[in-house]
Amino acid sequence: MNKSKLTSCIRRITTLLFTMIIAFNPHSVMASEESKALYPAAPGTYRHWLGGTTETAKIGKVDETGCNTSWLFDDNIYVTSTYNPTNRQSFALDIHSSLPQPIEVGDVITKIEIYPCAGIHSSSPQTFPSELRVFYIWKSDLFDYFPTMQFSGTYIVNSKVSTNLPVAVFSGLSNTVHTGSKLEIGVENLAGLTKLSAIRAVVYWTNN
Repeated sequence: MNKSKLTSCIRRITTLLFTMIIAFNPHSVMASEESKALYPAAPGTYRHWLGGTTETAKIGKVDETGCNTSWLFDDNIYVTSTYNPTNRQSFALDIHSSLPQPIEVGDVITKIEIYPCAGIHSSSPQTFPSELRVFYIWKSDLFDYFPTMQFSGTYIVNSKVSTNLPVAVFSGLSNTVHTGSKLEIGVENLAGLTKLSAIRAVVYWTNN
């Protein structure tokens, strides 16, 4: 076998071995993956909004797969006072087991998208728009006493019929997942009386 044929053979064998390594060990290279939609799974840090007899009951008010367009306030959470315009409500997401492929320890979350559905509180007499924003909280582990918190821009809602608001995108993240990592999404009332009918997130991450 001449030198040229030998070199070509070695290259083919090397390519085949590399392909087999990737096939049997998907974590051997960095690969971007996307989660399915994640819905509120547990009470979060902030628990100021109304709409349920318990915090767990509130989850059932906002975990729909779509936007609840009913003007009634029997299937959403809401605020009834503007005395504290920074009223917040948040929910924990189950990032460890709710995914088609679980996010594992060592993986890195690179982007979070939040999809809110909201409107003016149904019993509000106001004739002006309500304002709100959404946020996420990232707690890297059980001993993270200063978790990361980022807010979207301000949403303005003009109707008592809840509508899907533009997705809030938080990109360029580098949140490494640990055993005790926790992700929350939430809503903050800024002006007027607001209701939240649904909220969910999509998480993007890279493998370790």
